[in-house]
Amino acid sequence: MTEGRLRTIVAAERSQKKHLAGWVRNASEVRFQTEEIHRWLEASLRFTPEEVAKGDGLDVATLLLPPGAAKLLKLSLNWQRMAILNHFGAYKLFAFLEAALLQQSAALLLIAGPAQEGGNELAAGRLMERLWITLNDEGIAVHPYYVLADQLYRLRAGLVAQRFRAPVNALASRVSEFLGSDDDTVYMMLRVGIPKIENPVRSRRLPMESTISMGNA
Repeated sequence: MTEGRLRTIVAAERSQKKHLAGWVRNASEVRFQTEEIHRWLEASLRFTPEEVAKGDGLDVATLLLPPGAAKLLKLSLNWQRMAILNHFGAYKLFAFLEAALLQQSAALLLIAGPAQEGGNELAAGRLMERLWITLNDEGIAVHPYYVLADQLYRLRAGLVAQRFRAPVNALASRVSEFLGSDDDTVYMMLRVGIPKIENPVRSRRLPMESTISMGNA
């Protein structure tokens, strides 16, 4: 599938999935050491039934975390606590957990295309929606991973802290080589495969009338 100048790349070979999983782990290590992103993560996750019922965040039950990981994640969400834990390598553990399932997937899909053209973010959203719906109609499960695309975007926007620019620049170079173009970037990654869990937990969403106004301009 394509959308404008954006395209879908299918990575199904073991070596490809290994490279992509490694890049997600690298990007995630930077994320868990970045206060701004960590605070955004803290504000977006929902742990209790009461929090989930509000429909305005991400239910951690949808993340398929290993036993005990949800409690560990909640413990780490306080940035001052996370900064201390990072001295003992906590960011490496969380990054490893985030990337662990990628190599086990049937395939990874990348939404990729030119980085400097305006409007590609919206086109990427359209393409992702079409891919997701089509795959679900075929009985294929989809799990989005944004951390790689986010670090590449933050690098282009000058938002990566100075101490992380070298590793993120190296990551961007490896991605460009994989895509075959210095001008292209990744807008989203999707882990796909046949679901093993029947009726998996899905994040609750507010009704459309609560989030979108259709009033006259």
